[in-house]
Amino acid sequence: MANTLNLDRSQRLDVVCKRGDTFKMNLELKDENGVNIDLNGAYDGSVITTPIYAFKMQVRNADTDDGAGQGGANGYLIEAWAAVANRDSTLLTYLNPTNLATFTIVHGTMDDLNSGVYVYDIEKRLFNALGSIDWDDTSSINLGTPNDVETILYGVFTVNEDITL
Repeated sequence: MANTLNLDRSQRLDVVCKRGDTFKMNLELKDENGVNIDLNGAYDGSVITTPIYAFKMQVRNADTDDGAGQGGANGYLIEAWAAVANRDSTLLTYLNPTNLATFTIVHGTMDDLNSGVYVYDIEKRLFNALGSIDWDDTSSINLGTPNDVETILYGVFTVNEDITL
């Protein structure tokens, strides 16, 4: 008889990066059979026929740091949304299947983060807009309310000092 139900499917992945350097991290998502997961959703000319995904990352001083932080509200130091490959910013009719999402944090933001050890996580946000025509502007998806949220990665976010300023 099982006495523990673990619903946490997230994976630990520690990140080491350089202060002041542009941060780029790619995610390629596949299902349990190794098949690419289409992140962009499909549009059949009138309605959305598959879900759309967004990815949010936050870096914090500590995993319990939910108060006002130096870089943003609710305790985060950096918040970044992934750019999903082949995602058009205006019309779903131009979306192409992809399983690639890229987080980019510009060098100026990375320069503002002191060298040290932090924590981060990445959430996968699913927007099950099947049958909808409401997502014509996919750039607004980050502001929308997702149908499902799952933390997929978490870990230590180490920032090494840089010499050249």
